[in-house]
Amino acid sequence: MPRQRRKISKTKVYHVMIRGNEKKNIFLDDEDRTKFLEIL
Repeated sequence: MPRQRRKISKTKVYHVMIRGNEKKNIFLDDEDRTKFLEIL
């Protein structure tokens, strides 16, 4: 059964959560994390 479609927020504020498979780290170091945030 597919999940329900996300509702659009009236405030346009969303929480973005990222996590690797099996709760593994997705960033090797702070430089990786910073680069991701710059792209985002």
